[in-house]
Amino acid sequence: MYVGGPEGSWSEGERHDAVEKSLSEGGARLGTLRIDSGIYAATMAVGDRIIAGAPAVVIVFHDTIALTTQPPLTSIALKAAEAARLAVRIVVSGQVSEMLTAQRIALKGELVELETADSAAL
Repeated sequence: MYVGGPEGSWSEGERHDAVEKSLSEGGARLGTLRIDSGIYAATMAVGDRIIAGAPAVVIVFHDTIALTTQPPLTSIALKAAEAARLAVRIVVSGQVSEMLTAQRIALKGELVELETADSAAL
């Protein structure tokens, strides 16, 4: 099950597309559950809906959802502060010109194992 964020959220769209592409390459599909807003109460309420679906796998668009469900979901956390420092360093070093060009920079994620992790499967 893919648990997506609010309609129109840029980050939700990017993550959803990446999940769909990865799954389609492996011939797999996931059902989708959407959280209507990004507020804390909405993320707390989605836990029961996830459990009711009895999924074997849950992929969520944001760590907040993973941490606020019961039980908390294992996640891969990205370092926002590291990303911000890197962005500032690129701008300050003059690597950004007035003619912006797309540049992909990959940052390492960190596996955050919580109650739902099956260490043997990881």
